[in-house]
Amino acid sequence: MDTPFMKALGLVYAQLNLLARVGVISGTVLLIGCSGSSNSDVGGESLASSETENGPSLHDAISDPLEQNETQVLFDITVPAVMSDTLQLRIVWGDSTFTAEWLGDESWSASAAFPTNTQHSLLVTFTSGNGALVLGTFESELRTGINSAESYEIIAAQFETQQWDSDDDGVSNIDELIAGTDPLIHNDSLVDIVDFYVINQRSDISVTRDFESRLTDDRPFFIDRMVPMREPNFNQTVEAHDRIDIDSDGNGIHTFEWDAGSTFFRRSGTRTHTLNTISWDGVQNNFNSISFFQSEFNSSVSVVSESNREFVEVVTGSLTGDYSKSWETNTQLTGVLIEGSSMCKAVSGTGTASFNSFRPGEPDTVTTFSKALQDPYWRVVVESNNETSEYFARDLKMIKADDSESGLFLCDFVDIKLP
Repeated sequence: MDTPFMKALGLVYAQLNLLARVGVISGTVLLIGCSGSSNSDVGGESLASSETENGPSLHDAISDPLEQNETQVLFDITVPAVMSDTLQLRIVWGDSTFTAEWLGDESWSASAAFPTNTQHSLLVTFTSGNGALVLGTFESELRTGINSAESYEIIAAQFETQQWDSDDDGVSNIDELIAGTDPLIHNDSLVDIVDFYVINQRSDISVTRDFESRLTDDRPFFIDRMVPMREPNFNQTVEAHDRIDIDSDGNGIHTFEWDAGSTFFRRSGTRTHTLNTISWDGVQNNFNSISFFQSEFNSSVSVVSESNREFVEVVTGSLTGDYSKSWETNTQLTGVLIEGSSMCKAVSGTGTASFNSFRPGEPDTVTTFSKALQDPYWRVVVESNNETSEYFARDLKMIKADDSESGLFLCDFVDIKLP
């Protein structure tokens, strides 16, 4: 007797028999990408081409709720040879974006699930500097088939590398890395590269050295003492008065002063804690028996996130004596907290230092320094006597007397609690 169950079973058997006769199978197809091609069958035929000349494909003719609708594509990529510890390989196909994994030497691999029988533009970007510097790109059209798994191979020769020349000197970024030159500095440039630029080279004031580093994490914190020290002008011993008074909220004062009669020194500052910012306002005076120096400063460090800080500082100074001069420095830096310490490393920012002098042979100057996060160096531009010159600095120093690691400032405070 033909029950409904037996009829359904017979229909399934007939469909399976039909599939067996036409030889539909699932497999893996090797696709070789070709740069610059707009052909949908790039590098080999997609399994989506199973449609015949006389009608729709079998895949279209049979509707099956359990039909395969996703294809796992394995990318096998060989990049051009270059030495760098910061290489990355980024893949974009339609709305999908992912990175490849380095296997060793020039070999990289990636895998992603894409819709079957679908075509999108494929872009593979090879970079250094953790994505900051493009070394080469590969572009093509990629169409998936109807298999459950497919592979796609890209070889080093298919990467376009010569068009990527960030400093526009006619030598590509990858060729400059291989040669050991800087891809961001024009090869024809005569610009010097120095070890560091000193921000407060005239005032020599450092809130980190002169104020914050003298505090502990105790709140409140109080010190009132006399400290023996060597007077710098006549190399004699003097007693310096050192007084610190910081309350439980992180607000207070710090003064340090001595008087040797013909010479004296005084530095004082007021600390203010406001929300996520620690600020110091103060003045530094000293007399060396010939000239009187004075500098006023306002410096603040703001906590932006767990690892990022903003440093803002304005310092004005003057010297009067047998001649006079004045200066002003404005600085804005972004710093990154160094793991395991309370210090930040300046990684980007801008600053301006102006200098005016009435001393013969000492011209007025305006110096600017700047660095974007992806730049390898700080660019320093000096305008003096209606002439402009420039050079690059590998790092910053906050003050000229700083013998510690350059470009550092104290940026982690017990007064500020991160959410």
